[in-house]
Amino acid sequence: MISQRLVIFNQFKNYMKMRYVLIAHGYLSIPPPGWGAIEILVWDTYQWLTKQGHAVQIVNTPHHSEIIRLTNDFKPDRIHLHWDE
Repeated sequence: MISQRLVIFNQFKNYMKMRYVLIAHGYLSIPPPGWGAIEILVWDTYQWLTKQGHAVQIVNTPHHSEIIRLTNDFKPDRIHLHWDE
């Protein structure tokens, strides 16, 4: 009974893998070479999501047309926008 539940859980877990785009403003590199609040948050989120088995792309540019193109090319399930002005 337990092994059957484990098989069902693992099938559900693999089904729940998602594609994420993390968008940053593009002013500092990711991961940041030193201090960078948004860049650290984006990098930590990227590492956590990839460890969970999700496909993650970081889009780090100030150019809106490039953000749109890269995001559309990746076809994400979820988009996280990290922007600070």
